[in-house]
Amino acid sequence: MVVSIIAVVAALLFPVIAGSKSAARESECMARLRQWHQAIMLYQAEWSGGVTYGAPHEMGLPVPTTLTTMVDAGYMPMTMVLDPGGMNQHRSIPAQYSQQWYDPQYEQLRPGIGMDSWAPYVLRYGENSILVVDKNHQPTGTVFGSRFQTHKGIGVYLGGHVRTLMRKGAPMDREWWN
Repeated sequence: MVVSIIAVVAALLFPVIAGSKSAARESECMARLRQWHQAIMLYQAEWSGGVTYGAPHEMGLPVPTTLTTMVDAGYMPMTMVLDPGGMNQHRSIPAQYSQQWYDPQYEQLRPGIGMDSWAPYVLRYGENSILVVDKNHQPTGTVFGSRFQTHKGIGVYLGGHVRTLMRKGAPMDREWWN
């Protein structure tokens, strides 16, 4: 009798504990995205070409390499790149961030994601242009690039606000965020 009561209580508490663990992980990722935004704004203030919205190099965004440019320039520690909140929760690989003004690995898969398409995008959305994406909160069984599945993403925008979205489509496409 006592064992069955303990089993029922444990069964009721397990989803609550799992949900709070997931919420804590998301909160940590949101805080790290805010740090990414601050580092990018510091970099931009130093390297800006004086253009508010335009091509990445005119805006002073680190191009054409990856986000490790921010580490090389001394704006953030390497731990922000290599360990953005631990391991991807559904895969045994390090978690990853993706810059959205230029991501060469997706340019081949989805033409128009490269730097040439950034200026029209940022002119259209301004402060609501997605800057950096945390792509490590996908539902189990989700293929990240699939446009037909529901995805979850956390991203920081040019204006500094962080949003969590869950919808169908591909989070690597900038328009998914707007």
